[in-house]
Amino acid sequence: MGAILEATPAMSPWWAVEMRSVESAYVTTPKYVEASNRLHLGKGQPTDEERAWAWQVDSDRYTVPGPPAAFAAALEQISGHPAYADWRRRAEPSASDATAELLDGKLVLTMPGAHAYGRDADGGHVAEVEILYRDVAALQAAVAALA
Repeated sequence: MGAILEATPAMSPWWAVEMRSVESAYVTTPKYVEASNRLHLGKGQPTDEERAWAWQVDSDRYTVPGPPAAFAAALEQISGHPAYADWRRRAEPSASDATAELLDGKLVLTMPGAHAYGRDADGGHVAEVEILYRDVAALQAAVAALA
């Protein structure tokens, strides 16, 4: 179990964060959750409008819905949480392979260690992505450099 954090105004309505483990957090797009649940229960396909709120996953590349500033606020919430600080105190230093770039106006992350659950159910559209704490600082720097 993890701690579901209250979204900050800068993150809303795009993001919700759950500090799930001693090494990662889930970053969820709340507006796609209902559509994803409906799909997984066999009660209908997501609409194109709902898919616009979803992560789009292709291998280790993650297209981020919404404005980059909202995603940066979600990363800030993770890095400001005591679980992240605890991880930093005890973690073995390791380089992150995570990067960020803007492609066709969309923020695209490359995160080889991340995981998206259910990526095959809706053509790569998912409601949440598990981001490793080791990638948070690199993503923050990369997203800030794009601003």
